[in-house]
Amino acid sequence: MGRAGRQQKKSVSSVALKQMVEERSKWWLITLALALVAFCLMAVSCKQSQKMGNDKFTATVVGEYTKTLGERNIEYPKSKTAEIVSHLVEIKPGGETGRHQHPGPTYMYVLEGTLVVELEDGTQKQYKAGEALVEDVDVWINNKNPGTTPTKFIGVILSEKGKTAVVFPEN
Repeated sequence: MGRAGRQQKKSVSSVALKQMVEERSKWWLITLALALVAFCLMAVSCKQSQKMGNDKFTATVVGEYTKTLGERNIEYPKSKTAEIVSHLVEIKPGGETGRHQHPGPTYMYVLEGTLVVELEDGTQKQYKAGEALVEDVDVWINNKNPGTTPTKFIGVILSEKGKTAVVFPEN
């Protein structure tokens, strides 16, 4: 086989290797996202009936989700460059985040206070400390604190590297 034939064969092998690495990276990031969510669930105590652990640790299931709060199926971003963005959010009493949306599934766990999530159709759903939810993808929402003490929650967004994880309207 001539030199050109060997170079062409090498190129095909390089492309196949690159695709394999990209595919493994995608699954690695999804696995990392799931591990991060599992770690968050283990790190926070909550009164639920389903527990696991031993004398060194306990883990309590605070939620298992296949649907968002708007009853949509949860779908992972279809990207070769997935990214996980996590926020610790604090909303002052009577405050709100303002209308926004996320380009990927967003898992939220309420640490303190009461959180009211208002969907774009005006529907409101309330969550207390120890409760969790999954927000809809590309749907306008507004998170509010109706209480007299701060509301704190952790938001974990599965997104695409380079994309904005939280999108606000252009006003």
